[in-house]
Amino acid sequence: MPAQSDAVTPTREVPWWILPAGVLLLGLLLSIPFWLTDLDVQVARLVQAWNLDHGGAQQDAWWWRLPYQLPTVLVAAMILGALTAIIRGLRRRSSDLVRQGVYVLLVLTLGCGVLVNVILKDHWGRPRPRDTVAFGGSEAYVPPWIITDGNGKSFPSGHVAVPAATLGLWMLWRRRRPRLARWCLAGSLMLTAWVGAVRMLALGHWLSDVLWATVLMFVVAALLHRLLLHGRPAEAASGG
Repeated sequence: MPAQSDAVTPTREVPWWILPAGVLLLGLLLSIPFWLTDLDVQVARLVQAWNLDHGGAQQDAWWWRLPYQLPTVLVAAMILGALTAIIRGLRRRSSDLVRQGVYVLLVLTLGCGVLVNVILKDHWGRPRPRDTVAFGGSEAYVPPWIITDGNGKSFPSGHVAVPAATLGLWMLWRRRRPRLARWCLAGSLMLTAWVGAVRMLALGHWLSDVLWATVLMFVVAALLHRLLLHGRPAEAASGG
């Protein structure tokens, strides 16, 4: 009988683009009900009904007002952390630390700043819930990803984009410090949902605004991670 080889066939690594492409596809699939029905309006009505059942002014309670200020705190903390990494990297002559700091800054700048706020939010024209007929306004409801010539700035949520940007920290740490990365992922999703709920409670955004702020920030973070950090020595040493 021929000798059997004990060699182990190496496992094939999943292509990097699978994760962001999968999240983008999921966002599109979840958007179908928003395009075909008035699900956004129905969810907003449910949120407002809950508000009325609890006194009608929940948006003024501190536990709901706190998340409104949270993005500012997160941006400041992420910028401070990024600058600290860059300075330490320059002192230690560690290009990897510098790239990590630049990565975080670019996620905030290109994701939250350019894509979400400048390109989409300021030019898409989608009216906020409080400006639509369903909630006492004068404008008609517009589904997500439909450009209008109005002055609305509902799509997507700029507030939600900031906690969603912390998903980039999960990508940064998931190979280097997997336990910390898991906690970061859980915290990012919880903060994103919290801020999203507050913006919906204030009739500032639709559920689909929250959905797409999260999806877009994840995709931006994944693309930038690939461009700046994939395959670097620090990742290879830790199993990346």
